[in-house]
Parts: sequence; C-alpha cells; structure tokens
Amino acid sequence: MGPETVTGPEGGSVSVMCHYGKGYEEFPKFWCRDDMVLCLGSHIIETTGSEAEVWQDRFSIRDNHTQRTITVSMETLTMADTSTYLCGINKPLDFDPTHAVELLVSPASTKPTSARTAAKEDEANFPNQHPTPAGSQASSIHFLLLVGLKVPIFLCMVCAVVWVSVHYRDSSCAMVPHRRDHHLPHP
Repeated sequence: MGPETVTGPEGGSVSVMCHYGKGYEEFPKFWCRDDMVLCLGSHIIETTGSEAEVWQDRFSIRDNHTQRTITVSMETLTMADTSTYLCGINKPLDFDPTHAVELLVSPASTKPTSARTAAKEDEANFPNQHPTPAGSQASSIHFLLLVGLKVPIFLCMVCAVVWVSVHYRDSSCAMVPHRRDHHLPHP
C-alpha cells in the first residue's frame, strides 16, 4: 500500500504516498501516530472523503480518487516525530484498512554535507531500524482483534448460555410440584 520506512531531516519535511484499492474512493482517509491500538480516535489529520487537500498545523493530506492514492506531508520535522504512523481509510462501523509507515528523523547537521555523507550518517544513527514486514503487521492486527474483540465476545456468549441454562433449570423446577411419598398404614 506504500513505503514501510521514510527518512527526513530534522527541520525538513517528508511526503508519504499510500495506495488503496477500488471501492474506497469516497471514504475519508487519515494519518495517525500508532502510539495507541490502531490509533483509535487519535487521527492527526483526515480528509472529508473528497479530493480537497486538508491542512492542519504541520500536516497536509490529499486523496486522489483517480489514482487511488493518499499523500501525506509533514513539515518542520522534529526528533520527537520519529515513530510509526498509519495511513488508513475510515470505514464507519467496520475495521479500518491501514498501512504502517515508520518515520525516521535524522538529526540536523551543523555543517554542510554531501548526499553520500548524509546517507552514512543516517545509517550510523539508525543501525538497527528494519521495516516491519507486511505479514507481521497483518498478524499483529489479527492478534489484537482476537484479544480485543473475539475473546470478550466469546466469553460473553459462554456467560449468557450458562445464565440461561441456570435460570431455565430453576424455573422448570419451580413448575414441577414436589412429590412426597405418603406412607399409608398397612391394614
């Protein structure tokens, strides 16, 4: 759907382009920081579902329905912007399709450097940064859904079955009169 890692200089800007499939053109698109579980309620910026570009603070987002792309720009980058972000589609009452993008901000240089030197500095500053494979992102989303939704729903269903069976048994016992063996004297 888009790049897995982007790098920008401190004080500079980056643009990220994410692609989406047919049928999602009219849905609002969003950009959020993945600090919370799937960015629930914490979109940094969101489109209205139209192609109009939206600006908010240092961020802009634009949706191109023809090319089915979302373009997000971040300006005046700070070291604190280094994080994982999600570009996604806001589907009400449904699971939002998202794509994770890791943003790496390289420290501002005090001396002019060549492109080759800057690339080596980026490698030195982020030696252990590897993009997350798309498969592991999908499996982590599945795990979150399993733990966050499926398990609680299953437990609620089990509790409901137990509650109904206990109350049904109690009410059926109350309807059947208790039999007592009456001992009649023998002649």
